[in-house]
This record gives sequence, C-alpha cells and structure tokens, in this order.
Amino acid sequence: MRAENPQCDFCGAEPYYSYPCRDFVVATEPLDDRRTVSHVSTGAWLACAFCSTYIEDDDFDRLYVERAIPALIRRGIPADIVRNTQSEIVSSWSAFASFRIGERVTFG
Repeated sequence: MRAENPQCDFCGAEPYYSYPCRDFVVATEPLDDRRTVSHVSTGAWLACAFCSTYIEDDDFDRLYVERAIPALIRRGIPADIVRNTQSEIVSSWSAFASFRIGERVTFG
C-alpha cells in the first residue's frame, strides 16, 4: 500500500524513481537486558531525480551532505544531531544499495 504523500527516502522531496529492494534489517537496538528490537526496511525505496543521481553514482556520502543535511535542517533537526547521525544513515543507505533488486523504475 502506498503512502498518501510519498516522498524521497533520502531528502523528502517528491519522488521520481522507485528502487525495488529486498527487505532487510536496518538496525537492532536493545530494549532491556534480554530483548532487542529490529528496525526493518520493507519493499522499494523512493528517490527524487536529484538523489537518484547520487545513488546511481554510489556516492552516499555526497548524497548525505548535499541533499539530506539541508532537508533535515529544514525539518528542524538540530545540526549537532544531523552531524552525529551521518554514519548511521549512510550505513543504512549502503545496505539499501546491496539489497537493491534490479534497476530503478519511474515512480507513479
């Protein structure tokens, strides 16, 4: 089922492409001494035309700096948090790249 207002998974802009992708665990965090919770990515990822260029070039660090940082700051995320989460976010994007299935397709 599609979201009512789909957006680029990398910067929040209007999506232009869809990237088919297998489901994968993005991160696992402890809940307590005995339990953990996993954050799972399911299905295709969406990308705007600009972010797609960086994805196709496999340049996730530049994608983060040029597209994600400005988008996160516009959403009111404090700059220190944006800087401190870069490695985690880029790591999840690298995982996305390894779980992609085939080529991008035009969204919509």
